[in-house]
Amino acid sequence: LRVDVQMVDTNSSSNFTFFSSAPKLEKVYSNNLSFNVKALPSDVTLIGDFVLNASIDKDEINLGESINYRLEITGFGNFDDIEDFKLDIPNTTIYDNKAEVETNFKDNKYEGKYSKVFSIVPNTSLEIPPFELKFFNKEENKVKVLKSKSFKIKVNGEKQKEVVLQKPIEKEEKVLM
Repeated sequence: LRVDVQMVDTNSSSNFTFFSSAPKLEKVYSNNLSFNVKALPSDVTLIGDFVLNASIDKDEINLGESINYRLEITGFGNFDDIEDFKLDIPNTTIYDNKAEVETNFKDNKYEGKYSKVFSIVPNTSLEIPPFELKFFNKEENKVKVLKSKSFKIKVNGEKQKEVVLQKPIEKEEKVLM
């Protein structure tokens, strides 16, 4: 490891002023360093200890209305590497905002909060599937998977499919002479 340090020459005969001679560049080297780097599991990009919370603002709406689905991840870890999540739910229109990520250092750890809100406009009653967060917890030395609960949404006034039983039309055979 090398560090380049710029030092002002205080031994010069003139008093130090802003326009004094250029600082001296010194190169400082450390002793040899050895690192033992262990590979992470191949399907995990997050390292830390996280808490997952998912919530909705209502579980019953009228046709054409929307619900807000909020994802929140808190804890310690590499919050900057959390991917932007997308929802894919059939028979819905989904609008999402940009995720808000707040981080700071606390007790020599990188603490943070990730939050994202989705507005979901369903065409029919539905169930929002559980959300999963997978990360490596180095204190426990294992991969952990957090899973939110699923949410059932009832849509009032949805168009019901009409079930009509029809007798199959029998074909008449005509003989032409």
